[in-house]
Amino acid sequence: MPIPYAVTEKQSQYEVVGGSTSALGGWHMAVNPHSTKLDATIQVLEAMTDKRIQLMLFEELGLIPPEISVLESRAARSVPIMGSHVETLRTAGESAMPRPVTIAWTQESTRTAELVHTAYSGDMAPEPAMQELQSQLEAIEQFNRL
Repeated sequence: MPIPYAVTEKQSQYEVVGGSTSALGGWHMAVNPHSTKLDATIQVLEAMTDKRIQLMLFEELGLIPPEISVLESRAARSVPIMGSHVETLRTAGESAMPRPVTIAWTQESTRTAELVHTAYSGDMAPEPAMQELQSQLEAIEQFNRL
């Protein structure tokens, strides 16, 4: 889902950052270089790029299609429950941002989730919680540089 934001893209000091984003993640496909079934593997990968297959995965599993135009179809809009949210899902797909490239992401994401939750739940005021988060993220980054 699109995530709330603090600044618009125009207000951001970073290029293409700001405004509502969503986390880019999910399942990825790769080919084992030692595969003895390379032809079949390529067929599967080609099928995954077919809009009909992407629509089927949206209908059956609720996976947002990598080809966002699939969500604009009448068929996508008629999918029970998910179909009524295609505009929101399209926005999320168009504004998805990859996770940071860092070896410490697992540690950082855990600490971020914990301290954001602490602030939202009222156990700590937002400003001290974010100052604490900044301190912890810097410590994690410093540790992983060693």
